[in-house]
This record gives sequence, structure tokens and C-alpha cells, in this order.
Amino acid sequence: MATKLTTNSALQAQLSQWVVQLDAINVLPSQTTDRNNAIRTFVGNFVPSDVSEDDITAFGDGIYNDDEFFTSILREIKQCECGENVESIGGNQRTRAIFTLKPLAGQLDAGGGSLDIVREVTFIFEGGHWRAEG
Repeated sequence: MATKLTTNSALQAQLSQWVVQLDAINVLPSQTTDRNNAIRTFVGNFVPSDVSEDDITAFGDGIYNDDEFFTSILREIKQCECGENVESIGGNQRTRAIFTLKPLAGQLDAGGGSLDIVREVTFIFEGGHWRAEG
């Protein structure tokens, strides 16, 4: 499958920035203040601005405490950023972009089945910034 990248250079730059942030978090030791602070910074720039503080805290706690959750977010944002196995990008890509992601090679091989799970990841442009859609 060919790669598909967003046509919006600002969104592409934001995806790249998130990947850099998450890669830096990924090398920090688990359960440390530095990792927690870095996750809080990422979450503050990632979630929509209308999300409640409680939900922002819960999302950050989920990333901090659940390595599998963290890994899946990193994998999906990297996939959007590099375009690998991106089936399509919907929306106008100026105010909304919906990435339809197919599994990466080896991602579903563990069970030996032929599952064809597709994920959608949506980003919105609000207040002059790209963010994930809540």
C-alpha cells in the first residue's frame, strides 16, 4: 500500500512535533516525575480545548500508567505522520482531517487470524492549532 500524507503542511508539522514529543517520552523511565510532566505537556497540546480538566487528567493518567495505551497512541500518530498503511484521509484537511488506518505489518499476526481492523483518527483545527478530536 502506498503512503498517504496530509496535504496540509501545518497538520503534517504538528504530527511530526507530536511524534518527536512522544519518542522523547518513550525513552524516559516509567513512573518518574519527568515522564509524568512530559506526558502532561503533550496532553495539554493534544486534546481539544473544550475537554474538561478531569478528562484531561484521566487521559494523561491513562498514558502514564498504561504502556500499551501509550504505545498505541504513539503508533497511530506515527502512522498518520509517515502515511504508512493510511487507507484514506477524509475531511477538508483545513479544519478537519480523518485518517483511516489499516494495521501495520505484523500488528495482528499474533493470533494467526486474518483480521482487518481499521481505525479512524481525527484531528481538528481550533484556535490556530491542530488537536485530536475528542
